[in-house]
Formats: sequence, C-alpha cells, structure tokens
Amino acid sequence: MKKIILFLLVSTTSLQAQIIKGKVSDQQTNQALAFVTIVEEGTQNGTYSDIDGYFSIKLINENSRIVFSYLGFETRILIPEKNSLWNVSILPQAINIKEVK
Repeated sequence: MKKIILFLLVSTTSLQAQIIKGKVSDQQTNQALAFVTIVEEGTQNGTYSDIDGYFSIKLINENSRIVFSYLGFETRILIPEKNSLWNVSILPQAINIKEVK
C-alpha cells in the first residue's frame, strides 16, 4: 500500500505542467511588443503577448524550447528554467527593400 501511495505522489508531481510568464520587448528601444507569437517548439501549444507585452504559457513537455516570433524582428528561441519570470528582448530585423520602378 505504501508503495502505491509513493508511486502516485511521484507521478502526480512529475505531471505538473510548467508555466512560463514574462514580458517581451524591443531590444533597441525597450518598448513592450504586443501580439508576439510564443510557441512551444514542436507542438501546437502557443500564445500571444498582450497589449503590454506580457505573456503566460503552460508547457506540455518538460524539456521544451520556446520560440518567440514577430513580424520585422528576429526569431528568438529560449530554453525555459523552472518557474521563472522572463524579460525577453528581441532585435528588429534589417530588411533591404528595392525600389519598384
């Protein structure tokens, strides 16, 4: 009986999902970025940052990587730490556009 209870306790603690919270901002201006796409790599689990740049994502896999992408900015991939609060900054991407004649 004791072995069953111990197994259940170990199983339920390992199944608890990790929640990552934080804020996304422009690395050059330090302005908050709204609606940045935040996805757990290799899954369809994702979210967006809110109007003030804040986000929260509940991870499915324990050893996941988090992908931050935003139009006009470089994609950034980070490995989460246990129950951490993140301040993520991403760089604008230089794009050369030729003039149409």
